[in-house]
Amino acid sequence: MKLNAQIKLLISFLLLVTVLANAGIFLYNQYHEKVDLLVDMVMQKNRFLERISQDVDSSHLIANLQRELSVPEWSRSMLVDEKGTILFQEQMSAKNEDQVLLRSGKLQQVLKSGVIEGLVEEEAKDGMAFVAYRVVPKLGFFLTVAPKRLVISSLQYQMAMAFLICVAFLALADIGVSYVLNRITNSLERLSQQVEQFGQDGVRIEALEQGGSEEISTLSKNFNKMTQSIEDLIAVKEKKSSMDAEIRMAEQVQMSFFPEMSVRTREYSLAGYTQQMHGCGGDWLYHFEVDHFLFIAVGDVTGHGLSSALLTGVSRTYFSVIEDVRIADPGELLEGLNRVLHKVAKGSLSMTFFLGRINLVTGEMDFANASHCAPFVFKNENGQNVGTESVMAEPGSILGLRPSSKYSTSKYFLKAQDTLFVCTDGLVELRTPTGRPLGERKLIKSLKELFAQNEFETLSPKLSSYVKQASGGQPCEDDISWMILRINQLRSV
Repeated sequence: MKLNAQIKLLISFLLLVTVLANAGIFLYNQYHEKVDLLVDMVMQKNRFLERISQDVDSSHLIANLQRELSVPEWSRSMLVDEKGTILFQEQMSAKNEDQVLLRSGKLQQVLKSGVIEGLVEEEAKDGMAFVAYRVVPKLGFFLTVAPKRLVISSLQYQMAMAFLICVAFLALADIGVSYVLNRITNSLERLSQQVEQFGQDGVRIEALEQGGSEEISTLSKNFNKMTQSIEDLIAVKEKKSSMDAEIRMAEQVQMSFFPEMSVRTREYSLAGYTQQMHGCGGDWLYHFEVDHFLFIAVGDVTGHGLSSALLTGVSRTYFSVIEDVRIADPGELLEGLNRVLHKVAKGSLSMTFFLGRINLVTGEMDFANASHCAPFVFKNENGQNVGTESVMAEPGSILGLRPSSKYSTSKYFLKAQDTLFVCTDGLVELRTPTGRPLGERKLIKSLKELFAQNEFETLSPKLSSYVKQASGGQPCEDDISWMILRINQLRSV
């Protein structure tokens, strides 16, 4: 079905509903007005009969009533004494056997109530009727009966007129709607054909005609602007697709910078996790063994994205070279890395860093810190957490800012069953749904509960789930990474 026919059908339906509703309301009001009028008339007739009955002698009352009611009317009346005997009955009332109404329990109850006048609805021979009563002192009651069908009969003219008006209005409205819709939809149909041609022939299209109504002309102008915007968007999309492909490739390359992040040996268990905001980023984790020493490295480049990822590649290259150095002091290693990063980035990018060298025989850990988050050690005895310590050291300056920066080496002794936790600041500064950062205190409390209730193999996945819950499912504002190291036992010499 075409748009023209659909709109016409909808408007016709709405007009029909509106017209019928208004006609119904009009007839409803007319019905109740006529009912009120009929009720008022039967009450007034009773009052009239009551007045003339007081102005004549009782011996002439019946004759007077017969004279007054000799012409057939829309209603019929009776005079009934207090015992229920009919003293006078209009001819039309006798014909309709209105004496049956006197046996109505509802009417009898009303007549005995002592009320001077009133009205009830009762079933008569000719259908439902209004029965008005009026007390006549010393005589009894006047009863006047008026059929309700009189109201319906009097409405027939209004119903016929309402029907004719509805038909005429709908016919005129249909003609008017058809005329207006044809003017609108014909222009739209021409515009639709041009749009279809645009879709078939590709992006390039000649300018649409801008004649016709003001609205159609505006629509045509906006369509021309839209075609230009589509061309621009396609160009941007092609460029973005190329960039996305490059980012995916960069992500794959950066993942090669990371070693295996789940390691279990007799002496230690190690697990790592990283979540980069843009597929590739500035967080970097690394570990390797030289003789009986285990090196762990956690770095965080300022910023996000490809530029930060490139600096992690420089760090990976640096450590690939020093892996062959037998025993290297962590402070001296950071000084060398600082000089390399400064030469590469010229101070435009910098990197926080934690580097630890763990003697797997004695448990002694030499470490150096370049303005990185201090690690935590969770002490464990007989399966119970007995405390948490921060691995503090003199914080050196951030890597890459100045080539002459110096870094000192500090010491810490790890025991069997101790767990070392190192993370980047993205975890500590994680925003909760309230907008506040997670914070170091709450993080330590959560880690204590996590480490006490779970096996080592499940710690990193459980922590990842906790991070999602703590952030309320909202995107993180920084790269998040951590490394967990548990000393199973010290190595025998």
